[in-house]
Amino acid sequence: MSIFYTTKIFTLLLLFFVIESRANPNFDWYLVSPVAPYKKHSLVLEKKDQNIRTILIRASKQKVNFCGKYILFTYSCGGGCLDGGVINAKTGRFVSKLPAMYETTDDLGAEFEIKYRKNSRLLVVSGKKIDPVSLETYDFNIDYYEFKDNGFVSINE
Repeated sequence: MSIFYTTKIFTLLLLFFVIESRANPNFDWYLVSPVAPYKKHSLVLEKKDQNIRTILIRASKQKVNFCGKYILFTYSCGGGCLDGGVINAKTGRFVSKLPAMYETTDDLGAEFEIKYRKNSRLLVVSGKKIDPVSLETYDFNIDYYEFKDNGFVSINE
């Protein structure tokens, strides 16, 4: 094989790896080990959680649906706004809010969507973020988060 063909093949392989590394995160990159069976713990409410007590009670009755041992839940915070959080089913504790509030209605037809899996740490949210202080709505975006140490870490490119 000539040096020309070897160089071409090397260049194509390099291009493939560059494109692959710039691809959007996918659920398989953030897999969690299967959690051994355990008895789901009843909800443990803390004083700071009282303002969403009813929401947490309802959410805690769901099955594990996120990151091996967690219950990810959402709820309407009024006016087309969605919020949510995560409960550790093994301890019964509310461990995290969603990384942002999102608008669920859009005049331009862009659809809100939240994706997650029982066996992955990845959370994908398509929508318009809402600033919790100013209530300003940002442009439609697809946000990628990794659930790590009981919180969400942005992995947007």
